[in-house]
Amino acid sequence: MPTSRCRPLSSIDGNTINVPAANLGQAKIGHLHGDAIQVPAFRAHTLNLPAAHIPQISSTAPLDIPANLSTITVGFDAGILIVKIHLTPSALMNVNHIEITGADASATVGQIVLHNVTLPYDVLNLTLSQIGINTVAIPAFNVS
Repeated sequence: MPTSRCRPLSSIDGNTINVPAANLGQAKIGHLHGDAIQVPAFRAHTLNLPAAHIPQISSTAPLDIPANLSTITVGFDAGILIVKIHLTPSALMNVNHIEITGADASATVGQIVLHNVTLPYDVLNLTLSQIGINTVAIPAFNVS
Protein backbone atom coordinates (compact mmCIF):
# COMPACT_ATOMS: atom_id res chain seq x y z
CA MET A 1 0.00 0.00 0.00
CA PRO A 2 1.54 3.32 -1.00
CA THR A 3 1.97 5.96 1.68
CA SER A 4 1.54 9.63 0.94
CA ARG A 5 3.49 12.25 2.70
CA CYS A 6 2.39 15.92 3.10
CA ARG A 7 5.01 18.55 3.21
CA PRO A 8 4.48 21.58 5.49
CA LEU A 9 3.83 24.98 3.92
CA SER A 10 7.13 26.80 3.84
CA SER A 11 6.43 30.13 2.14
CA ILE A 12 3.84 32.20 0.27
CA ASP A 13 4.43 35.67 -1.11
CA GLY A 14 1.80 37.95 -2.55
CA ASN A 15 1.36 41.47 -3.82
CA THR A 16 -1.59 43.82 -4.15
CA ILE A 17 -4.77 42.18 -2.85
CA ASN A 18 -7.87 44.39 -3.17
CA VAL A 19 -11.36 43.71 -1.81
CA PRO A 20 -14.17 45.68 -3.47
CA ALA A 21 -16.73 47.71 -1.55
CA ALA A 22 -19.07 45.82 0.81
CA ASN A 23 -22.12 46.91 2.83
CA LEU A 24 -23.89 45.37 5.83
CA GLY A 25 -27.34 46.64 6.77
CA GLN A 26 -27.24 45.78 10.48
CA ALA A 27 -25.18 43.80 12.99
CA LYS A 28 -25.98 42.99 16.65
CA ILE A 29 -23.32 42.12 19.22
CA GLY A 30 -24.55 40.67 22.51
CA HIS A 31 -21.31 41.03 24.50
CA LEU A 32 -17.99 42.58 23.51
CA HIS A 33 -15.05 42.37 25.89
CA GLY A 34 -11.35 42.89 25.43
CA ASP A 35 -8.17 43.74 27.28
CA ALA A 36 -8.33 46.90 29.36
CA ILE A 37 -7.38 50.14 27.62
CA GLN A 38 -4.15 51.59 29.01
CA VAL A 39 -3.85 55.40 29.07
CA PRO A 40 -0.31 56.42 30.12
CA ALA A 41 -1.17 60.13 30.54
CA PHE A 42 -4.28 62.29 30.28
CA ARG A 43 -4.52 66.05 30.78
CA ALA A 44 -7.61 68.30 30.67
CA HIS A 45 -7.58 72.08 31.06
CA THR A 46 -10.31 74.34 32.44
CA LEU A 47 -13.15 72.02 33.35
CA ASN A 48 -16.31 74.06 34.03
CA LEU A 49 -19.47 72.89 35.76
CA PRO A 50 -21.55 76.07 35.75
CA ALA A 51 -24.50 74.66 37.68
CA ALA A 52 -25.63 71.34 39.09
CA HIS A 53 -28.77 70.66 41.07
CA ILE A 54 -28.85 67.55 43.25
CA PRO A 55 -32.34 66.87 44.64
CA GLN A 56 -31.23 64.33 47.26
CA ILE A 57 -28.07 62.58 48.47
CA SER A 58 -28.30 59.81 51.03
CA SER A 59 -25.56 57.66 52.53
CA THR A 60 -25.73 54.99 55.21
CA ALA A 61 -21.99 54.29 55.18
CA PRO A 62 -20.46 55.32 58.51
CA LEU A 63 -18.18 58.34 58.40
CA ASP A 64 -15.55 59.17 61.04
CA ILE A 65 -14.25 62.75 61.16
CA PRO A 66 -11.23 63.28 63.44
CA ALA A 67 -10.26 66.79 64.58
CA ASN A 68 -6.94 67.62 66.25
CA LEU A 69 -6.60 71.19 67.45
CA SER A 70 -3.42 73.16 68.13
CA THR A 71 -1.54 72.44 71.32
CA ILE A 72 -2.11 74.96 74.11
CA THR A 73 0.53 75.47 76.81
CA VAL A 74 -0.44 76.82 80.23
CA GLY A 75 1.76 77.12 83.30
CA PHE A 76 3.48 79.33 85.82
CA ASP A 77 7.02 80.34 86.65
CA ALA A 78 7.97 80.47 90.34
CA GLY A 79 11.63 81.32 89.87
CA ILE A 80 13.34 77.99 90.55
CA LEU A 81 10.27 75.96 89.65
CA ILE A 82 8.57 76.21 86.26
CA VAL A 83 5.39 74.22 85.68
CA LYS A 84 3.91 73.86 82.20
CA ILE A 85 1.01 71.78 81.00
CA HIS A 86 0.66 71.04 77.28
CA LEU A 87 -2.91 70.40 76.22
CA THR A 88 -3.77 69.00 72.77
CA PRO A 89 -7.56 68.86 72.40
CA SER A 90 -8.96 66.34 69.93
CA ALA A 91 -12.40 65.11 68.98
CA LEU A 92 -13.82 62.28 66.90
CA MET A 93 -17.22 62.64 65.28
CA ASN A 94 -19.00 59.51 64.05
CA VAL A 95 -21.81 60.06 61.52
CA ASN A 96 -23.99 57.01 60.83
CA HIS A 97 -26.29 58.54 58.21
CA ILE A 98 -25.99 61.57 55.92
CA GLU A 99 -28.86 63.07 53.97
CA ILE A 100 -28.58 66.21 51.84
CA THR A 101 -31.59 67.62 50.00
CA GLY A 102 -31.90 70.45 47.49
CA ALA A 103 -28.18 71.02 46.93
CA ASP A 104 -26.87 73.39 44.25
CA ALA A 105 -23.25 73.47 43.19
CA SER A 106 -20.88 75.00 40.66
CA ALA A 107 -17.20 74.33 40.13
CA THR A 108 -14.23 75.29 37.99
CA VAL A 109 -11.12 73.13 37.85
CA GLY A 110 -8.03 74.61 36.26
CA GLN A 111 -6.36 71.34 35.30
CA ILE A 112 -6.79 67.58 35.74
CA VAL A 113 -3.81 65.28 35.20
CA LEU A 114 -4.10 61.48 35.31
CA HIS A 115 -1.22 59.01 34.94
CA ASN A 116 -1.27 55.26 34.23
CA VAL A 117 -5.04 54.84 33.97
CA THR A 118 -6.47 51.38 33.24
CA LEU A 119 -9.97 51.31 31.76
CA PRO A 120 -11.60 47.87 31.67
CA TYR A 121 -14.70 47.70 29.49
CA ASP A 122 -17.65 45.52 28.55
CA VAL A 123 -20.10 46.46 25.81
CA LEU A 124 -23.53 44.82 25.99
CA ASN A 125 -26.26 44.72 23.32
CA LEU A 126 -24.46 46.82 20.72
CA THR A 127 -26.34 47.42 17.45
CA LEU A 128 -24.47 48.71 14.42
CA SER A 129 -26.36 49.98 11.38
CA GLN A 130 -25.19 50.69 7.83
CA ILE A 131 -21.64 49.43 8.13
CA GLY A 132 -19.66 50.00 4.96
CA ILE A 133 -16.17 49.21 3.80
CA ASN A 134 -15.09 51.07 0.69
CA THR A 135 -11.90 49.16 0.01
CA VAL A 136 -9.35 46.98 1.76
CA ALA A 137 -5.91 46.83 0.20
CA ILE A 138 -2.95 44.70 1.27
CA PRO A 139 0.11 45.81 -0.72
CA ALA A 140 2.25 42.76 0.20
CA PHE A 141 2.13 39.72 2.46
CA ASN A 142 4.30 36.75 3.42
CA VAL A 143 3.30 33.39 4.93
CA SER A 144 5.85 30.79 6.00
